[in-house]
Parts: sequence; structure tokens; C-alpha cells
Amino acid sequence: MNRTPDNSEMKFKRIVFIQMCLLTLLNCAIAQSNTITGKIEGKVLSTENWLVFRTYGYNQIVENSTPINSYKVPLTDVGQFELNFEAPDSCFYMEMEILTKDRKIEDLIYSLTDTRYLCELGDSIFLKINLDKKWVQFKGTGAESLDCQYQLNSISLPMQANSVIYNPLLKAESAIAKRSRFESVLLDFKYNILKTYAPVLSPYLYERIKADMLIRAKFAFLNTLPYVKTTEELKAKTKDFLMANMDSKTSLVHIDDSLAQSPAYAALVIKRAKIAYAVTEAGQQHPMPYLDWMLNLIHKNFSGMVKENLLLAFYMTDAKAYPKEMARVFPKIETMLSAHNRQLLEKAREQLAPAGTAFPFSFEDMDGKKVSLNQFIDKIVLMDFWFTGCHGCTQIPPVFKLIMEKLKDRKDVVYLSVSIDRRKEEWLRGLNSEKYTCPGQIHVFTGGLGWDDPFVAAYDFKIYPQLCLIGKNGKIISMNPPDPRKDNGEGILKLIRKER
Repeated sequence: MNRTPDNSEMKFKRIVFIQMCLLTLLNCAIAQSNTITGKIEGKVLSTENWLVFRTYGYNQIVENSTPINSYKVPLTDVGQFELNFEAPDSCFYMEMEILTKDRKIEDLIYSLTDTRYLCELGDSIFLKINLDKKWVQFKGTGAESLDCQYQLNSISLPMQANSVIYNPLLKAESAIAKRSRFESVLLDFKYNILKTYAPVLSPYLYERIKADMLIRAKFAFLNTLPYVKTTEELKAKTKDFLMANMDSKTSLVHIDDSLAQSPAYAALVIKRAKIAYAVTEAGQQHPMPYLDWMLNLIHKNFSGMVKENLLLAFYMTDAKAYPKEMARVFPKIETMLSAHNRQLLEKAREQLAPAGTAFPFSFEDMDGKKVSLNQFIDKIVLMDFWFTGCHGCTQIPPVFKLIMEKLKDRKDVVYLSVSIDRRKEEWLRGLNSEKYTCPGQIHVFTGGLGWDDPFVAAYDFKIYPQLCLIGKNGKIISMNPPDPRKDNGEGILKLIRKER
């Protein structure tokens, strides 16, 4: 005989069903989360030390794009930390920054903090840093991938190799070829390291780490090619080198379609195209202005999502350097994008407006250590760009002293002295003369890039001395503040005093 269930039984079943649904949703949520815990050993730390973790979507296509999420994690007095966070996608990038006054800690984890690391959904990492023994260790789910990337990022060319192109004793052609060989040897060495991790990495991760490694190597080489404000001989040889090696699969200037899986592919294509345009006489081969030429190049040679990513990267790369001209071509870019990417373009326009975030600089100090914008997240940064032999640059230190004296109680203001000298020896000669700097400044230079440094190029600094003022969290206060020589620094003081 069939029995009709009473209301209480039906109610009980509904409750059980709801509980099972909630449990399933909870398990899914747990599976979507990532964890990173760890410990910094070997030194007693204060509670003023913090770690900052930032996550980026896999398809965020330029280095200065805004993170999806940012997490500030305190270090305990024994150096422990813990973070549970929601992964933005099944595959994403994460970068780490340490906020500390202890330079020893910063130096050790430079290879951790200078690069974004490719991560996967569900990674659960224990990170251990030993300051005395100077090693970094990863354990847990995803540890092999992070350890592989850390080893690759820890290896770089010495500064002497970066500046070989500008060695006056070498002919232009041989200098460029020699720099290319340096980078190729380094890349081969990294290949061998990557291969040792192949058995423990999924094919998906292996190919993407490989693509990122290749793109970083090509970027490193392209960034040293002399193509702006240099001798005509160097420009000509750079052009010859590009044309001769563009289609060679073993060349550092060749860009293979397989690299399109890396989010940095678009920015690399833009970089190479920019160099190709610069070393060709615009009045003959390229009658179009640069922005129109680049837009035409992308439109004719690419399609689909690759084309859209290139258009976005093009805008994000050059909007700050050419604000008025980019405003003119903005509608053309907009018509070539899908609805989703038009929204990203509009968001980028808002972020790259003059009141937005500064381009993330990265310079070198006298020991070759990186000094980057993200180290001054809670500071106001007053920057002075100069070069040895610049008479006007010698007039800045006296008024800087007045500014620094009036702001001596403002511990949140730092002063950067940035040399654009091509050779380190020239920079050190200028420093030792004590004509271009004053006590209390942080002394850095562009690592031999000079006018070609990405930060300098982004704002098209052409006349020196050049000052700029960046606020907390990287906010632009002014890229052309009042000349302190004319008012003893009162205009700059007024700008800084508005910031708290």
C-alpha cells in the first residue's frame, strides 16, 4: 500500500536537500580559494613590516595594468604571515612586495618582488625565506611552478653586459651583436633550467612559463637597442640588425605566433614596432605620424583577439607620452574593439588621465639594486632628473636644500636624484663632484638607458633639469611642477603640503 508522506517528512527532505546544496557550494568556494603562508627567518622583525600581494588576470596585457585585487598582510614579530584569497581566474599572475625599512630583506627577495608569477587556481603555498642562509623555499600545491619561475628570475646579465652597446671602443655593429650573444647565452642557460622542471609541471604551465621567459628575454634585448637620441651610426646599425634578424626564428627580435599565448605578447609587438619606426627616417619610408602609422600597422597585419589586445596595449603604452595625439586617434581605436574591450579602453583612459597613477619606474642604485615606485607606496616622491655636464642641473640642489629643510618634519617625503647618464662612470663622476645632488637624496640612474628608459620615454622628458612629483599610492601630483629656481621652491612646497 502506497503511503503519502506527511508534511513533516517533506519538510525534513527539503532541509536535507538545502543543506547538501549549501555544502556543495561551500566546497566549490573552498576549491576556488588559494592560500599562501610562510615565514621569514634569520632576523628579528618588527610588526611594522608588511607583505603586499597583488593578483592580475591572465589576459591583463601590459605591465602597468591595475591589479584585480591587492592584499596587505602583516608580518608577526617572528616573521610569519598568512593569506587566504580568491583566485581571479583558473590561471592568473601574482606579485609580492615587502614594505620594510630593512634593505637586507629587500635585497634577498628582489627576485620574488620584481616579477609577476604565474599561478593556478587551488595553489596552496608555504613560502620560507632564510635571511642568514640566503635562500628561498616553496612547499605545497603549486610549489614546483613557483620555484621554477624563481630560479629563472634569479639569473640576469651583469650591468656591464647591458651597457656594452654604448662602449665607445666597440663599433656599433659588433656592440649590438655582442649584446645579442650575451642575452642568447643567458636564454640557453634558462632553457636548461626550465627543462629540469618539465617532469613536475603540467604541459599547460610549462608552455606558458616558457613563453613568458622568451618574451622577457626579448624585451630585455630590445630595451638596450639604441634608437632614440643617439648617433646616426647606432641608429643605422640598429635598423640593419632589425631588418636582418626579423624573420630568424633564433633571433631575439623575432616574434613567433606561439608567444601570443603570453599576456605580454602584445606589448612586445608594440615595442619592436616602435623601434622599427624610430630607426627609419619618418619623412621617407613613413610619411605618417607615429600614432597613425602604428594604428595602420595593427589594423592591416592582425585580426581577432590578437588585434584587439594589440590596440589596447598600444593605447596603454603611449597614451601618457602622447596625450593630445592619442585623444585624436582614440575614436578610431574604439571602433575596432568589441563591446567588452571598449569598456576596458574607457577604463584605461580614466586610469591614464593626468590625475591617474604614475608609470612604474625602476632604476638602479650604486650597488646595482633596483629602486622602484612600488617601494614608496606610502611616500610622496620628489624626483630630479639630471645628467653630468648640464649647467642648469647644478642650480637645482641649492633650492632642493631649502625645500628639504622646510619639510624636515615630513617623514613621508622622499627625494630621488635620477641620472640619465649613459655610462655609470659618468654618473659617479657627477655624483662625486657634488654639483648635481644634495645630502638626503636617494641616488639612482637609468642603468645606461638614459632617454630610452621606459619612465623617461613615457613622459617624453627632453629638457633638463626635469622634476616630477608623485604622491602616495603612485598618484601623479605633477609631471611638470613649478620650477623651484624661480620661487625658491614655494610652488613645490605648496603642492606637497596639500598631500597628507
